[in-house]
Amino acid sequence: EAALAQGEADGLPLGELADLRVAAGRWQTNCGSPARGVELLTQAVEDLTELHGADSREVLDVSGLLGRALAHARRYDEAEDLLVDVLVERERRLGPDHELTLIARGNLGRCVRMSGRPQEALLMATTLLEDRRRVMGPQHPATLDSMGHVAHALGDLGRPAEAADLFDEQADLRRVVFGPDHWATQQSHHNATIMRSRVAGPD
Repeated sequence: EAALAQGEADGLPLGELADLRVAAGRWQTNCGSPARGVELLTQAVEDLTELHGADSREVLDVSGLLGRALAHARRYDEAEDLLVDVLVERERRLGPDHELTLIARGNLGRCVRMSGRPQEALLMATTLLEDRRRVMGPQHPATLDSMGHVAHALGDLGRPAEAADLFDEQADLRRVVFGPDHWATQQSHHNATIMRSRVAGPD
């Protein structure tokens, strides 16, 4: 956040400060401080609303990030309400198959899973995977990410053998797309191993 503090001290224009708040808010959310991420992204939404209006694309984009941060901060009801609003607007403006609409569906599905509703999360992740395969193709990185979300939901539901098989399939496809040593490929192998350990049970 040093750049943001310096920007505020220098009196940067509101748009530039909003950009800095978005970058800092994403970083805080991804690095384990989602409460701070919520603060920064909330301020960014207010800044962008003042600049562009509440119905602007800029506000919608950052609202999706704010919804993710709220979910990571375990403020699930607020997160879900906001992510539903973002999804409705994405579908209205861009259509159901646009990449940003599919991303909004994924964000909402992860919030549902994080809030402890695995059956609903599995249904959402499965339908999103099917749509990403249809729209983007079976080897698109976003499609492969969706495979992992389905597998995690299966694991949450006590179906680790199915989850492990799906992680294996994801690993095979990631090996083709990214190579065998890429972190994403290795992550798939790791997740498959964890699920198989659940199938085997404790020694």
